[in-house]
Amino acid sequence: MADLCGTEKRDLHGPVNRVFMVLLARRMQPEHKHKNKQIGVCIGGEYDMFIENEKCHMKFGQVYFCESRETHSAVNNENTNSKSINIFMPPRYNRIEKDK
Repeated sequence: MADLCGTEKRDLHGPVNRVFMVLLARRMQPEHKHKNKQIGVCIGGEYDMFIENEKCHMKFGQVYFCESRETHSAVNNENTNSKSINIFMPPRYNRIEKDK
């Protein structure tokens, strides 16, 4: 743990899978679901996130949460790519193997 100007920084390593995602301009991620819970943070651009058919317009800094086995999809209607960081719990071991 590092002390940085009165704040604490803790790097966490453990039972999560962290993924940087880019959703291309005018494209979509089809509806799907998985056994993992998922937290996503928009870090660039804008996109619409659909969780169980509920729409949330994502902008920088906004966060969404998908419970295990909830259907979800994303649509980028903008002319620029959007970016997000996603955390999966438990890790998606099948994806870890593909990334090696």
